[in-house]
Amino acid sequence: MQVIYCNINIFDYEQQVYLVREGDSKLIAKIPFVELGKAMPELCNQKEIYTVHLFCNVPGMAEQAADAIVEQEIKKYGKSKIEVKVN
Repeated sequence: MQVIYCNINIFDYEQQVYLVREGDSKLIAKIPFVELGKAMPELCNQKEIYTVHLFCNVPGMAEQAADAIVEQEIKKYGKSKIEVKVN
C-alpha cells in the first residue's frame, strides 16, 4: 500500500512530505504548513495515491490541515477520493 505521509513540525516553515511504499520512504515535497491544504490534493492526483497520513504532537494542527485538504480537493476537483488519517 502506498501512502503520502507528513509529520507536521510547528518549528519548521516547510513541512516534509514523503511517499511511503512497502516500508520504504522517499521525500517527495517540501510544503509550507499554510499551503498543505492546497498542495496535497494536487500531489495526490499527480502520484495517484489517495491515502494521506498526517501526524503532529500539537493538538488540532493535523486536523486543521486535514480539513483544508478535504475542502480543497472538493473545491478544485469536485470529488472526495482522498482519505486523510490523523494521528
